[in-house]
Amino acid sequence: MLIAKCTVKPSSIAGVGLFADQDIEKGQIVWHYTPETCVIFTRAVFDTLVASHHKTESFLIKYILTYSYYVETFNGLVLCLDNARFVNHCSKPNMWGGTSGGQYSIALRDIKQGEELTENYASYDSNPWLDEQCQRFNIDHTSYEDAIECKAKTH
Repeated sequence: MLIAKCTVKPSSIAGVGLFADQDIEKGQIVWHYTPETCVIFTRAVFDTLVASHHKTESFLIKYILTYSYYVETFNGLVLCLDNARFVNHCSKPNMWGGTSGGQYSIALRDIKQGEELTENYASYDSNPWLDEQCQRFNIDHTSYEDAIECKAKTH
């Protein structure tokens, strides 16, 4: 659930991104997991969907792989249903996503109103199963080590 006021806008990083509609102080929680705003696809559930999918469901599978992230403690994918799914990757992000005591994102530094919110996707839990699914459905989740460095961008 987004705690900070944010807006989805076109991003110079990739497609669209999430932008702060308010100043956010370093250490402030920006987003946290709630069952009402997230869906968890355990590995078993996702494998069932993939095994039984029809070609018309490929879009759904690609969407889940694109906008979710793997969490080892769930052995599955978390898909945010709110606009937090539009946070883009940056090798020097302004937020950090944590799993200690729950799923959340906190500001690593002061973030100004209008600035794009970013996280380092390489800090998320990794899993060979997820890499295999992304490769199978042509979703690139492995090139973040070489991603562009991001500066504070406003729109």
